[in-house]
Amino acid sequence: MRIKCPAKINLFLNIQNKKDDGYHNIKTIVQTIDLFDEIILSKRKDKKINIKCNDPDIPCDETNSVFKAIKIYYEYIKKDIEGYDITIIKNIPNKAGLGGESSDACGIIKLLNKEYNLLYDDLLNIAKKIGDDCKYFLKCGCLDEEMNEIKNPYQFYLLINSSSEGCSTKEMFRKYDELNEFENLEKKINLVNDFEKIYNIEKEKITLKNKGCIMAGLTGSGSYVVGILEEKKEGCYQNYNLPF
Repeated sequence: MRIKCPAKINLFLNIQNKKDDGYHNIKTIVQTIDLFDEIILSKRKDKKINIKCNDPDIPCDETNSVFKAIKIYYEYIKKDIEGYDITIIKNIPNKAGLGGESSDACGIIKLLNKEYNLLYDDLLNIAKKIGDDCKYFLKCGCLDEEMNEIKNPYQFYLLINSSSEGCSTKEMFRKYDELNEFENLEKKINLVNDFEKIYNIEKEKITLKNKGCIMAGLTGSGSYVVGILEEKKEGCYQNYNLPF
């Protein structure tokens, strides 16, 4: 079995406050795009999970998001883990704010579910246990943090990397906490991203606007910057909408 796992961009990201459990309340608008990782899954006769990946920077042990997703899925259905050979073909840059790890994790639970046929609400519960971003890939499209569908008037995007190094989401939130500049913004598609308060991307914004983008901003916690185009251009990505 194989599945395509799309990237996402954040068209809005507002950090409202830090919760008692250490996580944060956020408002966001997420759009999945046609940049894909791919996962190939086959069963083994033993109980071993064997992961291979074309990107040497991606761990293939128990710290891989796909391995974690399998463990959480089987815990949820209260069954012993079965063995699998898994090949991950990475095209989504790592630590880029594009959701690659979360998308791969969601892709694997969709593949597992071809056998176990859980309902959407069950898969949503599993996705939330895996990570905050994982849920958006269950129902691909333009969604807010509550999984409501958002009407997106735009469909073409350019991406550029703002740094040679990826960004740790945990570290970015820690830095934002130090700023203590929480606020409640109106949620709309405008590429506002609170992480830009600690991440200077003015040069990248200018570059994208010179390429014809009508607006530009950081996606996720970085390091990629996305620009919105009004017409298709070479090298741009498009909306990927796929209802559950």
